[in-house]
Amino acid sequence: MARREVPSSAPSYWKKIAARVPGQTPETCKAMVNQILLDKARGTGKQFFGGYVEVKETKMVVDTEATVGKRFKAAFGIK
Repeated sequence: MARREVPSSAPSYWKKIAARVPGQTPETCKAMVNQILLDKARGTGKQFFGGYVEVKETKMVVDTEATVGKRFKAAFGIK
């Protein structure tokens, strides 16, 4: 509700939001909003498809020995 009340172009936007949310700082308000947006983007928000979307985290692997050519070929499945 606080974000609806404060125009996004307002100076000190997050301070004004935090002033409307008891016990919160501008940083925690911004982090909360970012988490909500991330959940929506992932499809894990409680209103998004009613929980019918399964989200799997992938493991990132970085081959520090690979050259740019090898990385390019690996990315496009070229042998």
